[in-house]
This record gives sequence, structure tokens and C-alpha cells, in this order.
Amino acid sequence: MSAPRRRLALLVYVGDPSGTDYPLALWSLRGAAAADPHVSAAWDVAVRVFPHGASPGAVARAVAGASPDLVGLSTYVWNAATILAAGAAAARLLPGVPIVAGGPEAYPEAEERLARSPWLAGVCLGEGEVAFVELLRARAGGGGWPARGWARRGEDGRVGRDPEPAPVPMDDLPVLLRPGNEEMARPGGPVLYETSRGCPFACRFCYWSGEQLGARVRRRAADVVEAELDFALSRAPRELFLVDAELNSTVEHATRVLEAVVRARERHPASARTVVGLHLLLGVGRVDAGLARLARRAGARVIVGIQSLNPRALKRMGRGWSRIDVFHEELALLREAGNAIYNFDLIYGLPGDSLAHFREGARWVLDRGHRLWVGPLLVLPGTRFRSEAEEHGLAYAPEPPYEVLRSEGWSPAEIDRARRLGIGIDLYNRVGEALPIAAAALGTDLLDLLEAYGEAVDDGGDGPGGRGAPSASVRLAEFLAARAGEDGGLAAWTGELLDHWEHLRRADPRPFGASGPRSEEVPGEAPPLAPEARLRVGAPVLFRTYRFPIASFHRGWEGPRRPGRASVVLFSPSLPGGAMEVPPGTPAALRALDGGATAAEAGGAMPPGSKVLEVLVARGVLRPA
Repeated sequence: MSAPRRRLALLVYVGDPSGTDYPLALWSLRGAAAADPHVSAAWDVAVRVFPHGASPGAVARAVAGASPDLVGLSTYVWNAATILAAGAAAARLLPGVPIVAGGPEAYPEAEERLARSPWLAGVCLGEGEVAFVELLRARAGGGGWPARGWARRGEDGRVGRDPEPAPVPMDDLPVLLRPGNEEMARPGGPVLYETSRGCPFACRFCYWSGEQLGARVRRRAADVVEAELDFALSRAPRELFLVDAELNSTVEHATRVLEAVVRARERHPASARTVVGLHLLLGVGRVDAGLARLARRAGARVIVGIQSLNPRALKRMGRGWSRIDVFHEELALLREAGNAIYNFDLIYGLPGDSLAHFREGARWVLDRGHRLWVGPLLVLPGTRFRSEAEEHGLAYAPEPPYEVLRSEGWSPAEIDRARRLGIGIDLYNRVGEALPIAAAALGTDLLDLLEAYGEAVDDGGDGPGGRGAPSASVRLAEFLAARAGEDGGLAAWTGELLDHWEHLRRADPRPFGASGPRSEEVPGEAPPLAPEARLRVGAPVLFRTYRFPIASFHRGWEGPRRPGRASVVLFSPSLPGGAMEVPPGTPAALRALDGGATAAEAGGAMPPGSKVLEVLVARGVLRPA
């Protein structure tokens, strides 16, 4: 007697597995199925990832080619259009095969999703591990649907909704980062890991909140976290990203996790180059000096999701507990401990905010040399802003990603101006401090320059973060040359500055402001600045070779940079292109100059034979003569 045919459940995702957009949730479903003896005896569970840009038809043909017995779609705001179209096409190729969906683009309005998608058999309610395993059990036994966890279409075509399972304790979830799961932690690749689920807050813009997934934060046991982090860092990944809503939901939990990271790094020296990314919540008294120092020892790349620096907007979004004064104090603790703040997140279009306040917040971040992500408010299904849209004057696009069109304090024209500024800020994140220098050389405000660039290159399409994408035919150097007008020397200088910076960016491809090691070798020769691009006389400053990255030099300064003060850029066409070290005392000399001291008063930090470049020390300015 032959063994019964094993069944195949195919879980499908559209994303970017080379980055940090890979299907952690689906791997957890697969792990839960493998841990259940009844399910694992009857089912194979496979995860298939398709890249962004894949056509729905291509995805559907690949899914049908696997001959699955059940198909599961993982839906998010960034992939919903593609993956749902692919599901509809796959249903035509796989008659009789149930296709189900889960994730934040399906669950919050499950009945409506089923009504709009007659090919869809069911929608998973909430977290999927319990519902998925029980569905596979029911199907293996010849039954239909389990008694909980699904909104589904009955045999009569009517849509019903079963009870939702309670959130699962973290220690009942499968352990994913372990021997045998090497595909989840490839050397040189990204690793995502969650040490907790849930959020103690209920921000109106966020689906990941107490209203949807339970206000109680559930955390993994300390020994499990220790073992999984050890396995992950033993694989020397490029990046380990802790995907907790807020790692410091308590200081004690964040401390335990970061201490485990430090110990794992010590056991696995190859992980020294791994960047550890994490979100820290600032403004609620959950960052102290000890945690700040520990984050630095762990090699953390800190992401701060402040969303707005306007107290009125914070209160309207449900973050009235966030105090701006405490935010500044905690940020100072992180900076004083030597942490690189990788990214600040700001949202435009928030009710109670305004374009002026948004620009003020962006200026505050950029003036301090931080990397900034900006994006529109997304009025997501299942969020309080969605259910309270009329109360907050919100109008939004009816299809994903549900971008805000208007809100209290924002006209459509002002939202479009913020979008164009976002295009320029996206450029700033790629080019770094070349743009503040160019803005000063052109005698224009940095934010005005960034917005003007966004307006010049905006083709109205969807770029990173949902903003308009720069046209490929428009180069930044051409834009700056046009701004320079008839001043040919200035136009040439700004173009050469950007070419020069591009060489350094290729040599050190980390995003501006990122922490972690950089390559010591710089391929090729940097293009020299033209001799005629003379610079205005200011305070003499010790020069390094043009192989030294500007952003890295600033990261070497002790203490936070002061707004409105100097930021010195170092170039020389006359020095050989050797990789020299910064002489001792140089940062102190520059800080002294920053305060208005002369070169002599800076303490003689210029060793004999050093070349000197004359620069203007004021708000990070180098100006052509």
C-alpha cells in the first residue's frame, strides 16, 4: 500500500529579500506548521518570494506551476496591488485550489476584502500561526475550515467571520534562528528578528498598535533571545534588524537584548562588520545613559520615529505622552555615548501639523547632519485615523498605499510641496554633505534648494517612499549648473564637487550618517578639483587627501555638532592620493576654529609639511572665490 500523497501549501510574498523586506511572517508560519506533528505528517510548506516589479501574470504562472493544494498570500501596503492581482490570475489557473490571504492589507477589513475578491476563499484574522496550522489540520482530515481564525466564504457564497484566536505567547512561537534554518541568516545578507510582539501605545496612524494586536507587549524568554542572536551573529550577516515595534518598551528588555548582542559579538569576531538596526522610542523616559552606552557597544544603528516635532500634531496622532523636552534629553544621551542616529522619520500631512512645522522639523534634523526619511501619512485600514477620518478632515487615496490628499492644517498644494521636498531629501540621503555645501555656495537655503530640485525632476511617478521619482534625464550637476546661472566658475565647481563626492560615495557606499566599518581601500583615483576652482579665504584648516570621506570625518568628531556652526570639507588637488590618517589634534583644531579661533590659537595641530586649504568656516560653507 502506497503512502498518501503529501500536500503542498505555497506561501507567496512580493518584496525585496536582498534588503530587509523579506517574509519573516511566512517563515514563522512554516515553522509553526513544521512543529505540529499532525500537519508535518501530511503537508509540505514552501515559501516563494517574488521581487518588486514582477508582473502579476508571471507570479500567477509560477504559483500554478508548483501545483499547490493551498495558496497563501502575504499582503502589505507596498505589495497589495501586485499580489492580489496575481492571486486573481492564479485562481483562474488553479480551479478548486483554495487561495487565502493574510497580513495588514487583508485582515482589518476582511469581509470587505472577500466581497471585493470573489476568487478569495478566506482571510486570516490577526496573527497567523494558530489559524494557519488549524487550517492545515482541518484540510488534512478532509474537513473544510477550523472553528476560529478566519473570515471565509461559505458554500452558499456568503461571507462569515469566525472568532479570532488570542495572541500567542512569544515562547509558544517557533524558534527560527537555529541550525537547520541557515537560509534565514545567510552570511553577508540581512537578518530580521523579533524579540517581542505588540505595542503599549495606540498611535492613530499605526496598525501595529494596542487596538489591533493587544496592548500587552509579549516578549521572548531571555535564554531564547540569547541563543537566536548568537546563531544569527555567528553567520556574520550584513545587517541584523530587530523588528520590535519599539525595542525599549521597557529599559530592562532593551538592556537584556543589547547585552545579548554584545556577548554574541564577542563570541563571533566575524560579526564586527554586522550593523544592528533597531527602533528606539524617545520622549517617554525609556532611554538612560546606561542604555545609550550599551547601544554603542552593540554597534547599533538607531532609528528614531518621532513623526513630528510639533506637540499639537503629536497629541492629535495619539502620542500626547511624547514630550519634546525629554526627546531632546534622550537624543543627547545617545549622541554623547557615540551612537550614530541612522535615521529620523518625519510624516507630512498629519492632522494638526502644517507645512511650516514640517519644514522646521526637517531643518532641525538636517542641520544636525542626520539622515532623514520623510513620507506622506498613509491612512491605513485598521488604524484610528482611518475610522476617524472625518473628524480629522482627512481625505485619502482609495487604493494602496492610501496616501493623504488633505487633512486639517494641510491643503493639497501644501502636501504636494512637502512631497517635492521629500524628493530632495531623498537625494540628500544619497549625496550627504555635498548639498549643504552647494546650497551655501549658491547662496540659497538648503530646504529651498532641495524643494527646487524636487520640483525640477519630479515626473509625478512613484519614487522611494511613495514620492515622485527623479527623471533619469536630469542630473543633479545640471540642476546646480542651471541654478548658478551665468557664473561659469561656480557651475563648474559645483559639478566637480559632486563628481568628487560620487567617487567617495562609491568607495564608501554606506548611507550618509550610517555607522559601522568602511572599506579601507578606495579603488581608482578621485577626480581632482580644477586648479582654477579657488576657494575664498577664511580660517586655514589642516587638509587631508581627497580620499578621505567627508561624512566619515564628521562621524569622528567628539560630541554633537552644533547647529549654525562650522562643518569643514577637505579637498586638495595638490596632494598625492595616499590614504593618510587624520593627525592627532585635528578635530580639536577644527572645533577651535568653529568657535572663531585663529589657526595659531588652534594649538598648532598642523605638522610640518602639511598642505593647507583655506575655507570659510560658517554653517558648513566652502565658497568659490
